[in-house]
Amino acid sequence: MRQRLRMRMLFLHEFRQEDSEAALRAFVRGTAVQTGVAVLLMALAGFIGGFGLAGTAAAMLGAGLLPVARIRRLEQAIRARKRQMLLELPVFVNRLQLMLQAGLTLHAAFLRAAEAACKDGTKADGLPDPDSRPFARQLSIAVSQLHNAMPLAQVLEQLARRCGVQEVTFFATALQMNARRGGDELAASLGQLSRELWEKRKQTVRALAEEASAKMLFPLMLIFLAVLTAAGAPAILLING
Repeated sequence: MRQRLRMRMLFLHEFRQEDSEAALRAFVRGTAVQTGVAVLLMALAGFIGGFGLAGTAAAMLGAGLLPVARIRRLEQAIRARKRQMLLELPVFVNRLQLMLQAGLTLHAAFLRAAEAACKDGTKADGLPDPDSRPFARQLSIAVSQLHNAMPLAQVLEQLARRCGVQEVTFFATALQMNARRGGDELAASLGQLSRELWEKRKQTVRALAEEASAKMLFPLMLIFLAVLTAAGAPAILLING
């Protein structure tokens, strides 16, 4: 379990070892403290309230499920980050394809497309927000590596590893395999990849819309019940009166 948590923290903290280890320790420590406090409070409430041994044990067991809830929130954060990357990737691939069709080399096209993707929505430090634009954040690291004369193949390999998303790995592999072709063949290959990524983007947006609709259902039901109660209460009072 700890190894799985470590991998998730690495993903959320852009595979920075020190940051992810610190976050893992804070997560484990915070979970242990919160669980211990919740169990003690439930035990105290059961003792004071006279719930009996079975009721107190059930309350303590419910408090013990807190780590499961925290891990579930962590998984949700990971899924949200991967989804956001899937929303950003097709736009970047489209831009890269257009620059290749304009006659730029792969190195120059990738650098200019990555720089353009990093310009929008930057924070005060000049870098894209890792929460709202995680793929652009990784592209900013790739831009720095290219400016430091790192080979493009190595930059693509590290980009795919940092992102940890299958579609980014496919994209990086396709670029590495077709880099020697260049020109129209590479642009055509990116065009096919772009169409597939846009389809996945549509599916992702559709799934997000369905989740939003499901989340709105419960509040709408509460509002409906409140309106129904407010409208029906006078009639009930008149009948009883």
